[in-house]
Amino acid sequence: SCRMDNSIAITFDDGPFVFTSDLLDTLDRENVKVTFFVNGQNVGNIYSYSGIVKRAYRSGHQIASHTWGHVDLATVSLYDLSSQMNRLDNYLKRILGVRPVFMRPPYGSLNWQSQNWLVNQGYTIVAWNIDTNDWRHPNDIDMSLDAYRRALGGTGARDHGFIALEHDTLGTTAYKLAPAVIKYAKNQGFKVVTVGTCLGQSPSQ
Repeated sequence: SCRMDNSIAITFDDGPFVFTSDLLDTLDRENVKVTFFVNGQNVGNIYSYSGIVKRAYRSGHQIASHTWGHVDLATVSLYDLSSQMNRLDNYLKRILGVRPVFMRPPYGSLNWQSQNWLVNQGYTIVAWNIDTNDWRHPNDIDMSLDAYRRALGGTGARDHGFIALEHDTLGTTAYKLAPAVIKYAKNQGFKVVTVGTCLGQSPSQ
C-alpha cells in the first residue's frame, strides 16, 4: 500500500488503448498524475499507441510494466518471464529513454519463482488495496465508486495511503469513472500521486 498518509495512487492497467488519449486530457484538466501499467499487446498494441505513451510520460505520469502480453506469471517458465519483461522494457526504453522499475503482475498472480526473479532483477512489485472491479461492471460506475467510498470514507482513512486499480481500456472508466474518483478523492482531502511518489522510489532508470 501507499506509504504516504492521506495520499492515493490511481492506477490504470491493460492499456494503452483508444480511450487513453482522452483520459490524459481529463488528467491534465484535473492537474493530477497517475500511473499506467502498460502492456505491449493486449486489447491494443503499444506500437499503435506509442505516441500516447510518450505523451503520458512527458506529462509527468508514471509508466510501469504489466508484461508484454498480459500473461499469468505463475504459469510461465523463467525464460518466458524474462522475455515478457524485457520485450516491454526494451521498447519503453526506446521510445521514452528509460525503463520502468515498477511492475504489476497480470491478475496479481505470481509464484515464488517468478517473484524471486522479478525482485532479483530490481523490480518493485505493485499490488493494490482499492479494487474497483470496473471490468466486471463496466456500465455501472457507481459500483466502482463504492470501492473508493469504503476505503476513503472510513474513520481514520486519511492516516493511510492507498493504491487503486482500474482499466483505461474501458470507455466508461476513461470518461466517467476517472473524473468521478478524482473528484471524490480530492473532496475527501486526499492527494493524488503516482505509485513511485507514494512509495518514495524513483519510477524508472
